[in-house]
This record gives sequence, C-alpha cells and structure tokens, in this order.
Amino acid sequence: TATALPFARGEQLVYQAELNRGLLRGFDVGEIRFSAGAATDGKGQVLTLVGDAISKGVLIRLSGNRFHIHIESRAEAQPFTVLQTKGLYEDKRTTINSEAIFDHTAQKVLWTQTEKDKKSEPKTLPFSDPAHDVLTLIYFVRTQTLKPGESFEVGMVDAGDRAPGEALFMI
Repeated sequence: TATALPFARGEQLVYQAELNRGLLRGFDVGEIRFSAGAATDGKGQVLTLVGDAISKGVLIRLSGNRFHIHIESRAEAQPFTVLQTKGLYEDKRTTINSEAIFDHTAQKVLWTQTEKDKKSEPKTLPFSDPAHDVLTLIYFVRTQTLKPGESFEVGMVDAGDRAPGEALFMI
C-alpha cells in the first residue's frame, strides 16, 4: 500500500556544524543542506533528493583545506528505493565524480567513478532490496515508525561497495 512520504513537498533542511569543546566553542566549521522534490513520470512518483556538505569558518583556517560534497539521488517513491545517484567530492587536492545506476529487476548496481580526468573501470555489484545510497538511506529512516529499543537493517551501496553486512540502526 502507498504511504504518504513526510518530505515530498520541497522541504529544505539546513544543519550547522560547530565546535563545542575547549577554547574554540561556538565556531562554525561546516554546513549540511538537504532538499527533496517530487515529480511524476510514466511509472509513478519520483523523488529528487539533494545533499550538500561544505566546510566553512574556522575549519578552513585551521586545516587550510576546504571541501564540498554534493549528492543527487533519484528515488522511486513507492516502494521507496534508490534509482540513481550522482556524487561530487571536491577538496584542494582532488575532484571525484561518481554515478550509480540501480537495476532493481536484476538487483545490480553499476558504479562509475572519475578522479580528476582518470576514469576507473565501472563496478557491477549485487544488492538486495530495499537498497539505498547514503542520501536515500537518511530519507528512508524518516519513513520508518521508530520505537525506542528497536533496531532494523537496511542495505546500502556507497563508493562502489556494499556496506559490510547491512546498515544497522538502533533506536
């Protein structure tokens, strides 16, 4: 049965990361932004999820490095499963682009990655449904009825690898 998703109406979430220990208490070090949108294709509702993480403030001054991680995922709304993931990781030394295409009929994911201008060989990995990438996993957890003391497992594919075992969540 179809269930209403708690995030399909274009929400945007912003999380500020700051130091909270010692003399550096209260200094911003990063920001994470999430957004969700929905569209309908010929098969049903498709969600577009976007996640961005950036370093900022005192972290850049202390380390001399800034980073940016950008992930875009397309997911089927019913059942909630990932269809495609595009990722970008940038810091002062490198830029890595990645893409994963999930074939739920064959239960295989094709993962490609390019670092600077060097493209690696695509990897094909098996998975079991429901499978997620790191971004759809965050949103999938929000669809669950969470009760203290309970746990559940979810399959995850990231960086061209399956998570060892499954991602286990303890509430």
